[in-house]
Amino acid sequence: MNNWLAIAAAVFAFGACATWFLSSRPILFTRLFVSYEERMVVRREILEDRSFGRRLKWIGFVQFLIGLGCVAAAVLIKK
Repeated sequence: MNNWLAIAAAVFAFGACATWFLSSRPILFTRLFVSYEERMVVRREILEDRSFGRRLKWIGFVQFLIGLGCVAAAVLIKK
């Protein structure tokens, strides 16, 4: 059980770091998940909508908290 919690904590920590990185670079985010034809439209929308980065930062923060919860659960189960 501890191994699964450790793996879950690592996955959420990586996801949180990746989300925080992409939140400061929304154009890179569109390159990863949007085709070239749609990228210009999405890019314009992202540049006009400044809350996009803020939303991604909150998602990263929630992922970080879930990862901390997994670490805490692993420590409590081990005791």
